Amino acid sequence: MSSAPADFSAPSGTALRMRVRATIAAVAFLPASALTGFLTLFSDRASRCVVQGGESCVGMPGWVWLLSAVAAGVLWVIALVTPDRGARTDAVRGGALRAQLCFEALALCAILSHA
Repeated sequence: MSSAPADFSAPSGTALRMRVRATIAAVAFLPASALTGFLTLFSDRASRCVVQGGESCVGMPGWVWLLSAVAAGVLWVIALVTPDRGARTDAVRGGALRAQLCFEALALCAILSHA
């Protein structure tokens, strides 16, 4: 057994900024999805569904939205748990943040295209 204490130093400023930005993007994704879903209620298809009902009504956007949202969540976790060990892990964290934003945008576009 090693009796040396573990090194739990504070993360660098870059790592902290990336983690905060990834968390803000993940938290903002839920209201953005709700707002986008609300905006689709103003489409012709949704109006027909409300007025006439029946076959003009559609459900969730489907597997593209689901996979995009899950991928964004996984990339958020990667951006949060990537250790702070230099330039290489900063690049991984930055790439995860950029990919998270892209997948969130794809999920929102899937909601819009489903209207």
